[in-house]
Amino acid sequence: VLSYGMMPPHVCLRVTYIGRVDAAELRTPAAQERLAIGRRSLHLLGGTWHMEQGANELTITMALSDRRRTLLIIDDNHDMVQLVTRFVSDQGYVVLHAGRVQEGLRLAQTARPDAILLDVMLPEQDGWDALQALHHHPDTKAIPVVVCTVLGEADLALSLGAADFLRKPVTRPVFLETLRRCVDRMRPPEGGGPARSEPSEAVRSPETSRR
Repeated sequence: VLSYGMMPPHVCLRVTYIGRVDAAELRTPAAQERLAIGRRSLHLLGGTWHMEQGANELTITMALSDRRRTLLIIDDNHDMVQLVTRFVSDQGYVVLHAGRVQEGLRLAQTARPDAILLDVMLPEQDGWDALQALHHHPDTKAIPVVVCTVLGEADLALSLGAADFLRKPVTRPVFLETLRRCVDRMRPPEGGGPARSEPSEAVRSPETSRR
């Protein structure tokens, strides 16, 4: 069964597949690989994928957006900005960059990015000020903010409203998984409010450039 549902703003196509499946066959490596390829392919196009499995029934809802996603990076480390830009180069994101807090807040309010990557050690004002401002401003409070810093302050970041925390240096797989999870869970599936879930455990990974 294929159905096409009511579509919220920016969604140009939503398809729901409902079919009978053999639960044991669905657990095979070949079936899992096919599902993973479909999910990754949809994410590359900026779409979303939601799957529910019953006893003998599989429901997959896929949606494609009519706009590219936007990532705002607030970080004065140009090497880090270039690194993250490479991370998302094939993920359908437009990258915006601000090297100072006030510039970042202005961009966040005008561009309304899908996610914000925020450093803490910034000139003039630190990232904690930015995080609180973003969390309390009506135009930006629903935007997921991932704090990414060399400081081991995950608890503080989450208590101030961050959607997730990454400690530099960070690997591409960890970063992309964290970004995907934050963006997906902050997009209500049927017009409801943003659903917060537990932050990622991928807060402490090796690689690449430090602040």
